[in-house]
Amino acid sequence: MKKYLLPIILLLALFLRLYGIDWDAGFHLHPDERMLIMVAERLRFPDALNPDFFAYGSFPIYLLKFLSWLVGLDSYSGMLYIGRAISALFDTGTVLLVYFIAKQIKPKIADLAAFFYAVSVLPMQSAHFFISDIPLTFFTTLTLYLLLKLISRTRYSIRLAIGLGAAIGLALATKIPAVFLAFPVLAVIILRRVSFKQVLVIGMVSFIVFAVAMPYAILDFAEFRSQLIQQSLMRKDAFIFPYTLQYVGTRAYLYFIDNIVRWGLGWPLGILAIAGTTFVFLHIKAKPFIVIFAFAVPFFLFMGSSAVKFMRYMLPLYPLLAIFSALFISRVQPLLKLKVEPLLIVIVIWPLAFMSIYSRPHSRVAASEWMFSNIPAGSTLAVEHWDDRLPLPIKDSSIYSYIELPLYESDTPDKWQSINEKLVNTDYIIMASNRLYTPLMKLTDCENLPPDRCYPQTAQYYQDLFAEKLGFELVADFVSYPRFSIFNFQFSIPDQTSDESFTVYDHPRVMIYEKNIE
Repeated sequence: MKKYLLPIILLLALFLRLYGIDWDAGFHLHPDERMLIMVAERLRFPDALNPDFFAYGSFPIYLLKFLSWLVGLDSYSGMLYIGRAISALFDTGTVLLVYFIAKQIKPKIADLAAFFYAVSVLPMQSAHFFISDIPLTFFTTLTLYLLLKLISRTRYSIRLAIGLGAAIGLALATKIPAVFLAFPVLAVIILRRVSFKQVLVIGMVSFIVFAVAMPYAILDFAEFRSQLIQQSLMRKDAFIFPYTLQYVGTRAYLYFIDNIVRWGLGWPLGILAIAGTTFVFLHIKAKPFIVIFAFAVPFFLFMGSSAVKFMRYMLPLYPLLAIFSALFISRVQPLLKLKVEPLLIVIVIWPLAFMSIYSRPHSRVAASEWMFSNIPAGSTLAVEHWDDRLPLPIKDSSIYSYIELPLYESDTPDKWQSINEKLVNTDYIIMASNRLYTPLMKLTDCENLPPDRCYPQTAQYYQDLFAEKLGFELVADFVSYPRFSIFNFQFSIPDQTSDESFTVYDHPRVMIYEKNIE
């Protein structure tokens, strides 16, 4: 049975990442995924290969374009599923890499480490989206694996040096935070006393692969640099974009740790990960741990200090957390004479509960169906700017009139005069997610906030709306919380207190308010 365990874990990982691949019924409800696909769609060989988009690396975009063309699905709708399949395969590959790294460190924990990553919720969820963080996680993990192989070798290997250079180049062409791989590379050069020739090969191959996979970072360097600077501004200022206001006032490092433990891994595995990381850090003198922490520590310190804290930013650390968790169990199990099986059952409750959201229609799809069935044609719907408009075009959505509420704009008399006039002519208020009201209801301390980013009137608007004091009453509320069921026992896990990006893509709460004409 032991020899079949790894294939079973890999099949489980692939199933968890492909299950519900059509989670949004093809409506492209993840904005980053949507953008990457639009960029890939406009590329044409051989004269239109500049993506003119460098917020993320070009390699995933080119890969999506090529594979979609290869299978005859080079279209906006076809690339959606090709992209998600690419993510699922990359992340399943990361499970395999976790196994190989753990095997190099301590062979008996390899299966357990691979299993822990296979059932980690944030990687599972993120692999349902075509986003650059999933291949980035694969390539950073591959680089660490090859570096560990390098320090264990006694003889020079040109193939290993070329493979390592290629992995680094592809990581950099996927997302710029891969630059932190320079630290473990430097650690291996010092620990292994790598020759200048080998360093030169690794460096040259990295540059060549990066240049091939992201050529316009060089050919169109001015634009690449400009977009890179713009993206880097988010590190310092959570006020820079409306969709980053949710991070105003969040604590560096602690915000990430909280979301990793509670949501990204779930309490059981999250606590194990913290304990395992502490345990491994105390044994950092071992060469493999020096190499791993040479990447993990600078990466966490830099990313964790960012003003903007999307949960996916920490995805490259999840494979390492799985390994640390398995190492900790291997250490304490003999001392406490624990059985692993009951612990594994407790750990899998959270991923199973989370996967239940893909067994039901997306909340926005369900809300749209309800709207077509219950809201009369000709009604005027007020929708919030910077969020997806509902109803989705399941049917002809032009049967309704739409008014946009600019709630992110500064609280000025003009803003509220305009909104109040619009509400007079509104039949229904549609809230497609918590994207606006969650941050805006918190930004009310005007003494400590920029004057154009303080929203006391907006917060009061939401409070009154939710209390049904504005002449509108809640007539439909669509939630799709993670849910665990066994026989007659069932419970849901409300996760609205998590990072917005954990819920807003695949299971947002949708609320519909109807004007009360009484």
